[in-house]
This record gives sequence, structure tokens and C-alpha cells, in this order.
Amino acid sequence: MRRRARLSVDTPEVNLVPLLDMVSLLIQMLLVSAQFGAFAELESQVAGPGTPEDAERLGLEVRVVATGYLVSWTVDGERTERSLACLDEGCTHWPGPGLTALAQDLKGRHPSERQVVIDPDPGVPFEGVVAAMDAVRSAGKAPLFPDLVVAP
Repeated sequence: MRRRARLSVDTPEVNLVPLLDMVSLLIQMLLVSAQFGAFAELESQVAGPGTPEDAERLGLEVRVVATGYLVSWTVDGERTERSLACLDEGCTHWPGPGLTALAQDLKGRHPSERQVVIDPDPGVPFEGVVAAMDAVRSAGKAPLFPDLVVAP
């Protein structure tokens, strides 16, 4: 009959160095992949129902659609609308210079006006909305319509 070898009762030591190496690498990878964002805030008002004194105002509104801009304003109680199409197919170049020229013309006729309503359609690229805001806010150093109201 054979004798069985006895197992040693000594508990083996666990080497924690590889585990600590992996944890330190994991922390470094998390720090490298962390995204740090900067947030900006635009002062704006929400367009609401008009008052009787608003009937005498210009009521400039820029509607941002997938094909360009639809600009409308009121003169002597009559609503006028002009369409500004994108400069290329697919609307990657928005008609900002044309909108600025129209805003300068309207500001020349109504120098006391300061407000414009920007009304973006759903699904319109953000670049188009920003281009419209930049085009009507100022021309160089001269302010045009600095009070932007973004329609809901």
C-alpha cells in the first residue's frame, strides 16, 4: 500500500504587484480618455404673444429651413417675406452675407429696432442657426439687431 503525500498547510503569499500595476494603468487610461467640456450660455428670450405696441414694430423674423432662410418683416401693416437660398447643393454654405445685407437695409430704414426672432425648423443643422445669428447680430463693428429671440 502506498502512502499518500501530505499537502503542505502553508498558505501561499499572493503577489499584489501585477494587480497594482493594472489599477495604475486603468487610472491613467481613464484620465486620458476623460472629456472636459466647456459650456457657453447665450442670453435669449422666448417669443411670446405680441402687445398692441408691437403692431408698429418691424417684427423681423428669420426662419431657418433646410434650403436656406425665409426672412419676414412688417412694413405699414403689410407682412413682407423674402427667401434666401443656400449657396450650394446640400446647404453646406449658408447665405449669411445675403442675410447681413438684408439686415443692414432694414436697420437703415428702422434704426431704433433691436430685436430679431430666429425660428429654426426641426432637423436643421446647428451651423445654419449660428450663421443666421451671426449675420443679423452685427456687421463688422456696427450692431444690427443684437437682441436675439429664439422661437421654441
